Amino acid sequence: GEYDTIQAAINDATSDGTVVVEPGTYQESVTADVEGLTLKSAEGAQPTIVAPNNNKALDVSVNNVAVSGFEILGADDTTAVEVTTGNVNTGTFALSNSTVESGEGVANTVLIAGDGNGFQGPAEAAIENSVLVDNSGTAALNVFGGDTRNNITVTGSELRGDPGGLRGINDLTFINNEVTVSTEFALDLEAVSESTISDNEFESTDNAPKFVQVDDDSVELAPILDSNTFDGAVTLRDDAGNITGDRIFAAIQPAVDATSEDGTVSVGAGTYNESVDISGNNISIVGPNTGVPGDERNVDNFASEAVLTNPDGRAIEVSNNASVTLD
Repeated sequence: GEYDTIQAAINDATSDGTVVVEPGTYQESVTADVEGLTLKSAEGAQPTIVAPNNNKALDVSVNNVAVSGFEILGADDTTAVEVTTGNVNTGTFALSNSTVESGEGVANTVLIAGDGNGFQGPAEAAIENSVLVDNSGTAALNVFGGDTRNNITVTGSELRGDPGGLRGINDLTFINNEVTVSTEFALDLEAVSESTISDNEFESTDNAPKFVQVDDDSVELAPILDSNTFDGAVTLRDDAGNITGDRIFAAIQPAVDATSEDGTVSVGAGTYNESVDISGNNISIVGPNTGVPGDERNVDNFASEAVLTNPDGRAIEVSNNASVTLD
């Protein structure tokens, strides 16, 4: 049949049914409460769901729902797409070929979570070939709560703003994504048993401080640093050159602030538009070509440079008797 709203079509759907949505703008809050539902756009179309004020654009409350081919615009101070399904940690959720954008205020873009009232969320979820935009400084993708999830997969997608908090996951696959952080951090990881985080491009805008933060020891930073491309990446190192701490920074200043006395800040290749204030601590700041004398550098042993620039004033200011070694 034909329906005036997406919700009316879902209300008439049966388990494992499919709802196909024609082009247009649908100003409604959609609840996907039919087990096994496939909600997809008509061929060649990208219909738009616009959330009413104080309502979710899409609320997924059952297992095995797949959504494909939409533009979804969230309301201010409200999650755009919320997936909180079932009373046990089973089932799947899939989002593909879609753009989801949060409103402003405190508003997740896509939230996959237990709700604290017995609902656990899906055991597995996949985000593929989609664009998730966080306009609120909350998270483009937020996974937490309930029992540990078996598998979360994010591939071929773009995440912008404050891209994601990923917590309580047995197996995380995060591959071939473009990640742009403009607020706090790109990825906040906790209780992730196994992970493949590779072939992603990380970019920082507006002097965002961190690319990756690990809230426990479940994920090692070195493989992430080696297996992805960063538009400048800064880490803390010990005397042997091993990464210390729990972060891959996107700027030099927050790394300097986090280092300890006699610590080393390792600055990766890239351009850093900031002013660095070093006060009190005795530290070393080393670049990609540390240890290579200037007169010995050539195309065979010379890596891309780390460039620090501040058009508005000093690039580095040292105060309070700090001792700084630059290499």
